[in-house]
Amino acid sequence: MIKLNTEKVKALREQHGYSQKLVAEYLGYTHKGAYSLLESGDRQPSVSKLGMLAKLYEIKVDDLLIG
Repeated sequence: MIKLNTEKVKALREQHGYSQKLVAEYLGYTHKGAYSLLESGDRQPSVSKLGMLAKLYEIKVDDLLIG
């Protein structure tokens, strides 16, 4: 099963100095809680959200996944 590498997503966000709120807004979430669920692994992103995260961090989508 392919899953989001939550540790990498969190590390990338911190390396770039982004808050959860900022990334949540970039992804179109109405509050950071939705993004927080993503980082904790309690929610899997849609394909379009994966693409947006990859674009934000200038990496390939595959680099965000485990499996």
